[in-house]
Amino acid sequence: MMLKEADTEDVISMVDSAETAGVIDKLHAQLIRAKAYGRTESGSLQARAICEDLLQGPHLSPAEEADVLEYLCYLCRIRTDDLGEVEYGLRFVEVCDAIGSPLRSVPVQADMGSSLVRIGRAEEGLLKIEDAIRILDGEKSFFYLDAGIKTRKSLIRTYIDLKRYLDIVPVAQEIISHLEDYAANPEAYADDSPNLPGDHNRPGYVDFYTAQALAFISYAYGAEGMKKEALEYNARFEKTRYSKTFGGRKMISSAWPLLGEYDRMLSFYDELQRRWGADTLHADYAVMLENRALAVKSKGRYREALDYMQRYSNLTDKLYDNQNRALVQDYVAKYQYQEQKMALEREKVAARRSRSIALGASTGALVCLILLGIILQYVILVRRKNKALVSQISENVLLQREKEDASALNGNPELSSLSDAQLFEYLRYEIVTNRLYADSRLDRQFLMDRYHLSKERIGSAFSHGSPYQSLAAFLNVVRLKNAAKMLSSSPEMSISDVASACGFSSGSLFARNFKQYFALTPTEFRQNPSSFKDMVK
Repeated sequence: MMLKEADTEDVISMVDSAETAGVIDKLHAQLIRAKAYGRTESGSLQARAICEDLLQGPHLSPAEEADVLEYLCYLCRIRTDDLGEVEYGLRFVEVCDAIGSPLRSVPVQADMGSSLVRIGRAEEGLLKIEDAIRILDGEKSFFYLDAGIKTRKSLIRTYIDLKRYLDIVPVAQEIISHLEDYAANPEAYADDSPNLPGDHNRPGYVDFYTAQALAFISYAYGAEGMKKEALEYNARFEKTRYSKTFGGRKMISSAWPLLGEYDRMLSFYDELQRRWGADTLHADYAVMLENRALAVKSKGRYREALDYMQRYSNLTDKLYDNQNRALVQDYVAKYQYQEQKMALEREKVAARRSRSIALGASTGALVCLILLGIILQYVILVRRKNKALVSQISENVLLQREKEDASALNGNPELSSLSDAQLFEYLRYEIVTNRLYADSRLDRQFLMDRYHLSKERIGSAFSHGSPYQSLAAFLNVVRLKNAAKMLSSSPEMSISDVASACGFSSGSLFARNFKQYFALTPTEFRQNPSSFKDMVK
């Protein structure tokens, strides 16, 4: 929970008094001030400035430097400054190694991995998180257990960012397995960790993280359209004590729209909005607006859905503006600091007539300016992508409204007026986006009933308006390519499960068509999928 500004000022006042009285030294007073400012959104920049100033000081011991760097990593993380978190995280790891506390840096390495994924270095980032998990699985103690659970949660959130939903399942199941072992054998995990729960608090600890893991699995299956499995884990989540809390309902609410439980989600959002009041300038509120749009769209209220999407678009613009402004302020501050260093170096140059120092100072400023330019370009690209996404979603809402309104008439005159090529593109989008191909019963009659088109019209769209000879040929290619992706990204799924999930009525039919299309069996493909990436695009 964020401190109020008044609370922050009270803490600062107490620290000032303690420092004046000599109760604490200047360094620790500054670190406490930074943590007080860092508990508020408006003060996090000030907190970062204090910490960066402390790092420039000459009297920091390695242990004190580690404290400051660890808090700087936290400040970068809450402001989504991925580049800053990587920069300070690398320094923190080095200092921890130097003072003989390498384990202390493991959770930070996992967070660095998530940052690396977000800045486009996905392979490197995932390796960092997976390495951290391997280290933490090396010993049975509560410290390792607790850090391992939190590191796995970082990996799960990273998989969500990458939309690798089925990869979430085994990671969350590992969390549940470790917790079950801890609950059954608590004495085996006893150590001197200050956070070790007592006998009274242990069941709550196990329930809390087990519930979160179950919620992650339910969301993952829901995002993949595997409703039966999603409902199973949602039911298990509902049996936990955490599910009855406000935090538990807030966490599982992201899975509700995937399960079609829109009324339940809307009811909870009404409660959530009452709690937030006027505090709506944050990412959670944006998620709520987007999910409300999906809910009212499912009820056929398209104008209301479009209104929610426009509000979502406006809010995300503001959020990106605030985030980008903060990033720019951070790098401008760094540039100003570099300018001050340049001025000092120029004075030395004038005194000693040394061109090498002047060149070094100028290079430093140039590097800082280049870095600022890169960040600004990154900011602009992110905002453009966001606006493009919102525009696409809005267009899809309008397209769905027009399609369903027209379907209420005798036939579908708007679709009938499309050319064969246009109708094919429309049907291709519907089949792929809504995963209609995953239903083995999908055929021409299915499309006729759903879109109120004649069999001749549908046949012509695929035979004359597409590179495929028929609807069946198109479905075969779509199903095979999606099966190839699942074989590569979901090694825990059996080949028959992959076939069923992609709409094949039998495993033998899938294997025969797969070999005919890719010239190798599904098993052979799974053994070396990287060689066939271009074939499944």
